[in-house]
Amino acid sequence: MNTSTAIVRTLGACIICLAITPAWGDEKDDRIQKLEAELAAKNAKIQQLEQDVQSSKGKISTLEEAVFVATDGKGLEKEKADVLPEGMYPWTEYMRRNPQGILFPKTTTIPEGEYYARISHVSQNQTFTKGANNDPVDSLLGLESGVKVGLMVGYGLAKDWDITVQRVNGRSYTRDGAPNYTSGTFDMWDVMSKVKLMDEYEQCVDLSLDMGTTVFLQDNGQMELSGNGGLLVEKSVGRFRFGSGLLYASLSDFGATHSHQTGTAPDKVYINDAISPQETKDTLSIPFSVAAALTAKSQLFAELADPISGYHTGNGPSVATGYRYSTHTHSFSVFLSNTANDNFNSTMTGGYKYNTLDVFGFDVSVFF
Repeated sequence: MNTSTAIVRTLGACIICLAITPAWGDEKDDRIQKLEAELAAKNAKIQQLEQDVQSSKGKISTLEEAVFVATDGKGLEKEKADVLPEGMYPWTEYMRRNPQGILFPKTTTIPEGEYYARISHVSQNQTFTKGANNDPVDSLLGLESGVKVGLMVGYGLAKDWDITVQRVNGRSYTRDGAPNYTSGTFDMWDVMSKVKLMDEYEQCVDLSLDMGTTVFLQDNGQMELSGNGGLLVEKSVGRFRFGSGLLYASLSDFGATHSHQTGTAPDKVYINDAISPQETKDTLSIPFSVAAALTAKSQLFAELADPISGYHTGNGPSVATGYRYSTHTHSFSVFLSNTANDNFNSTMTGGYKYNTLDVFGFDVSVFF
């Protein structure tokens, strides 16, 4: 190879390299741009997926609420709107769903074909004044002292019609009159049936009629009966739900107490004792209730039952206030009250202590 040939080949190689270099650079830039575009597309897809997840969570919550409102738990559509009326909130349904309050029933009936159970625990002694050594810690807020335990079961007989049975544990009384007083105990059984007459979704308010009896079952096999009735109305307004009505019981002071003067400690009434002063045994009372939603599942509530005619304790109205947490199937409440009573015709007769919420209680409800 001569010198001229070598020079020519060298120049040719340089020209080829110069020609290839821009092309390779262009290809590299194109590849980078393509990768950047793919990365941007993937980021956009990730963001879209995150938005879809959030939207799906909202849809699931909405569908769960729609199922709860519009079906009976068996996939059968009820005659109720899938969408709540304007001004109503989805969590309002949690506030409406309990058939039983603390002091009196609510307007809601148990769904047709479903069962309901409730257990309540109320201190029989005043929590902050009657513990050992007057120390509430000694009786653990009444959990260790004498308690009233209510056991309730219910069933939805038909659309807007149910029945409930509740048993409240024993109470002491004096069985015989003077001079041979003998003590005994009795349990109270509430058998109540409720019919819903109006529904808030269709007629502006919830209105129900509650009727039944309380059986005073004595330890000697004898019994007394009370005729009970209630007309209850409730209305949801924004985050609040208000209730009122009328409550009546034909027998409220069986083996219990009466008071001669408002605000005084009750005096014992001995049944079958001709020399003991007797008041009327029936009670007519006005209930009031209010609940305020804190979240979709939690609320603060207050209830009051004010006796306006007949028997009363002389210590003002019965009052209960507390906190409630509800799910699709369960409800949990803790509360303070001024009465340890837990059956239909006793809670409406007034408090144990005037305007003092020193009785602790809780209840648990479940639908199944």
